[in-house]
Amino acid sequence: MKKEDPTGKDANESSAEGARPEGSLGEESMASGAAKTANSAMKDTAHKYLGAAGIKVDLEDVENKIHDRPLFYLAIAAGAGFVIGGGLATKIAQTLLGLAGRKAAAETATNLGRQVLRQAAGRAQT
Repeated sequence: MKKEDPTGKDANESSAEGARPEGSLGEESMASGAAKTANSAMKDTAHKYLGAAGIKVDLEDVENKIHDRPLFYLAIAAGAGFVIGGGLATKIAQTLLGLAGRKAAAETATNLGRQVLRQAAGRAQT
């Protein structure tokens, strides 16, 4: 006859579940609470510094955009780190920047020309 455990599990189930030591659930809860506290403190600090600089940003919106396109924003952060870290001082980086700059300038000029043509066509119709 099996002896009932007060937790509702028999002795074999509780020993088979021995992957977690007692109290690990409490540790997970503490870690989750610490993470939430740290996240809240970071948001408060960001609001404080952005407010002092006169920049109004909806951090929830920024978080949602990052969650939607994480690789894009990772690339932006890596590029900013590269530039700030002095990566543009190398010849290879300057060459790549020049090529990318030419491509961006060509696309910008093309888009500007299309907008001017659309506005001119819109005025001609009225």
